[in-house]
Amino acid sequence: MERREVVDEILRLGMKCNFTCPFCNIVENESLPELDLEGAKELADRMKVLNDDVSISGGEPTLYPYLVELVRYMKSKRFRVRLQTNASLVTKELARELREARLDAVFINLPSHSPEAFSELTGTSPEMFCKVVGGIRTLIEHDLEVIINLVINELNYSELADYLRFVHTQFPEVRVVNFSVIQPHGRAARNSYLVPDYNKIRPHLREAIKVSEELGLTLINPFCGMPACSTYGILPLEQNSECLAAVQMRATEFVSGRSQMEKVFGCKTHVPSCVDCYLKNFCLGPWKAYYEIKGDIFEPPFRALRFWPEG
Repeated sequence: MERREVVDEILRLGMKCNFTCPFCNIVENESLPELDLEGAKELADRMKVLNDDVSISGGEPTLYPYLVELVRYMKSKRFRVRLQTNASLVTKELARELREARLDAVFINLPSHSPEAFSELTGTSPEMFCKVVGGIRTLIEHDLEVIINLVINELNYSELADYLRFVHTQFPEVRVVNFSVIQPHGRAARNSYLVPDYNKIRPHLREAIKVSEELGLTLINPFCGMPACSTYGILPLEQNSECLAAVQMRATEFVSGRSQMEKVFGCKTHVPSCVDCYLKNFCLGPWKAYYEIKGDIFEPPFRALRFWPEG
């Protein structure tokens, strides 16, 4: 799918999910009412005013019987539609229907390339890992674009390069991998032991970048990734979603996905170390909850110079 929008809107159908990932940043409340088809269509129509790039999410959206109908409706309204899923419930029939409905891309959370670590990070079993791998292959075989997302946490941050090698071996058709980082919200707030130190991720990210270049993969640091200072000198700024949004805002006074960004604005902060950092013009800083857990561990890589007039 053409990367036209920096940030997409999230159309969340409900909270039901067949995984219990300890790093999930969504509020733990599966009793929240799920949207019926008409409610989902109405919400999509409201989103269209702000942004026509929308991700359908949950919970796990493949649990809902009207998913294909919703995709079909949104495509009739000229949306670009992405599905966020764990791929565990994907069948050949569902993949075929999603392709016929003209779904643009599938964004898949794959928290580890190790069946044992996958089991721990999803609250499922190693056997479920095989189902997910099979689901991803099924989507690819039905000519759907697949984007893989890794939520970096304390259990997997040292294996980024091996993860990319696994993705390339198992799914050579995949061209884009997102490296997000655990957000200390929702269930993840209770499992703060999984929150990694950004500084410890840097050497492993550097190695992963080299591997991604060798394999022809594009790595993206999304809004739920690391602050720009933590990736500076390793990941090009054009692969950093916050930086892209800032540049777009300055050039056009508009940024796509604005309502989604505003939700992020309220959850991030510039810490004391950010004061002298030039990159704060393009970076929202760490999550407030991350700062509360880890403290100010940041070292500005590019300090702003201040010149004060004399007299």
